[in-house]
Amino acid sequence: MKRIVLIFLAVAGLYSLYYIGLGFMEAAKHGGSPAARERRLIAISKQLNVGLPIKHGEGTVMVATKAGPGLRFTYVFKLVNLKSTNVDTAALAAMTKNKLMEMYKTTPEAANLRKWEVEVRWQLLDKDGSEITTVAVAAKDL
Repeated sequence: MKRIVLIFLAVAGLYSLYYIGLGFMEAAKHGGSPAARERRLIAISKQLNVGLPIKHGEGTVMVATKAGPGLRFTYVFKLVNLKSTNVDTAALAAMTKNKLMEMYKTTPEAANLRKWEVEVRWQLLDKDGSEITTVAVAAKDL
């Protein structure tokens, strides 16, 4: 009887160690636990927001970044020459998503975001601050 109990405890212990090891391997693969990655995103957002607003090309101003909820990072852009009622939202969203996808896939600055499996969003506002559209890409979309 003692032998059966010892075998059961050994199997249960090995089973537990296996799943603990999987958790550590998953965290190492993605740059830490989800909570640690969220904390990094918050710090990055705070750091980026210090220098904002900043002009990005003709008629576009990055006004803010937001971290969260979860593993999500949002860049907020104002299109200073457009009014939301005068925009083809679907066409703008499609064009913007393609550009965001290309940047997410290729830029060195996005390497950690890909590794951390962060969903990146671009929120586009019109000149009055009303939302036109928001587009998102994530590592699972690649």
